Amino acid sequence: MNTEMKRQDFEELSQLLRMYDRVYGSKEAKQLLLEVAQRYSNCYKEDILLRSNPRNAGRKKKYTETDNKKIRDFREKGFTFREIAEKTGCSVGYIQSVLSDS
Repeated sequence: MNTEMKRQDFEELSQLLRMYDRVYGSKEAKQLLLEVAQRYSNCYKEDILLRSNPRNAGRKKKYTETDNKKIRDFREKGFTFREIAEKTGCSVGYIQSVLSDS
């Protein structure tokens, strides 16, 4: 294995080895993952195994937990879903999902 790998290459290799290990559960994949983690740690002084989503893939959250708290507060004050939607700029469906989760 080349120790001159870029950070992204290490991260992608780590993700592939994790996926391979989840599917096949082989000792070789676990051993390679540990070796990649050790080399990454030597190069970048951090633990690659703690990074669950290194490329930040996936849908980004549109609203923060602060926004969700405002929605809950408005509902506690007696506002309707539509009134809350108008005040916050969220959809009625989103407000329903936030309130059903709490």
